[in-house]
Amino acid sequence: MSNLQFFHRLLKFQKKINKKKSEVRDCRNFQRLFIRSRSIKFLIIGNLLSRHSLAFNFNNTEKLIIDQQWLLVLSALMSSKIVFLTGQKNYYIYNNLYKLKKKIGRLRGSVIVTFFDNFFSQKNKLWILSNLLVEKKFILSRIPSFQKRNIQKRNLKTIIQHLCIKDLFFLMQGTFGLEYNNFVIRGFSEKFANQVQDKILYNFALTRGLNIKFNKTYPSHKIHFLGGFLNGKMSLVNIRSHQKEFQKFLKMSSFPVDKIILELNKKISIWRNFYNEPNLSKIMNDYFFWRIWYWLKKRHKNKGSKWLYEKYWNKSTSRKWILSSNHESLILLKK
Repeated sequence: MSNLQFFHRLLKFQKKINKKKSEVRDCRNFQRLFIRSRSIKFLIIGNLLSRHSLAFNFNNTEKLIIDQQWLLVLSALMSSKIVFLTGQKNYYIYNNLYKLKKKIGRLRGSVIVTFFDNFFSQKNKLWILSNLLVEKKFILSRIPSFQKRNIQKRNLKTIIQHLCIKDLFFLMQGTFGLEYNNFVIRGFSEKFANQVQDKILYNFALTRGLNIKFNKTYPSHKIHFLGGFLNGKMSLVNIRSHQKEFQKFLKMSSFPVDKIILELNKKISIWRNFYNEPNLSKIMNDYFFWRIWYWLKKRHKNKGSKWLYEKYWNKSTSRKWILSSNHESLILLKK
C-alpha cells in the first residue's frame, strides 16, 4: 500500500469517527490511534510536503524532517548538569575546566574520571526501545537511514552518548561535570563518596552493555586533564601543547594584527584564570614574545627590527614591552 493510499484511508477513518458517534468504543479507539501513533503523524506530514506546489526535492526533505524530529525527541533528554566539550573551541573548554576546578576544590569527596564506549550495543538499543516513549517501529525503520548517512549517524551517536551519561549522573546524584571525547569528570559530595560507587557503575554497565572504565581520586591529588592539572597547576610535561596551540594559531592567521591580538587575549585570559605558576608564566611570556616577533618578521619581510618596534611596541615602557595595534594590547600571564 502506497503512502498516498494509506493517507486517504486515514481520511476515511476520520469520517467514520464523525459518523459513528453512537459507537463510543470504536470512536475512542480511532482517536487513540491518531493521538498516540507518531508514525501516522509523520506520514501525514510527508504527504502534505509531497503535494506542495514549490519546486523542491521533497523526498529528501521528508527524510531530513523525519530524522531531525527523531533527533529532537532525544535531545530533550540531555542533562543540564553536565557540559559536553567534544568539538568545542579551546578557550570554551578551559573556561569550563576552570569552573569545575573551583567546584571540586570545595568538595571533600572523590572525583571519578569515567570512560564510555560501545553506545550502539544490543543491550543499550533494547533498553532505549523499552524505556523511551517513542514508537519502536519508527525508530527501527530509521536506524538503517542513520547508518547510511555518516552525518546523521554521528548526531545519533552523540545523543545516545549524552543520554547514557545523563542516566549515570542521575544514579550517582553528583554535582557539575564535564565530558570530553567520551571521558567524564565528575565531582561528588562526601555523602556519596561513602556509598558503593563500584556497584552502581558495574550494574549500569552490565544493564546497558557499555564499556566503562573509571578511576577514583581526591581533590588533593593531581588530576591531569587536557595538558593541565585540576588543582590549578600547569603541567611542565605538557606545557608544549599550549605552545603548539599558540604557534598553530599564528601560522593559520591572516587577519589584521589587532584582531589577532583580540583572539590571543581570549586564550591567554583563560590560561591566566586556570593556572597560577610564576615560573611557568615566565616561560610562556617569553615564548609569546619570541613567537610573535618571528611571526611579524615574516609578515613584514622588508622591514627592520626598529620599524617593527616602533609600529607594534610603541606603548612599551622601560620595564615591559607591550604589543599593541589599533587600541588592542596583548595581555600576559601573571608573574
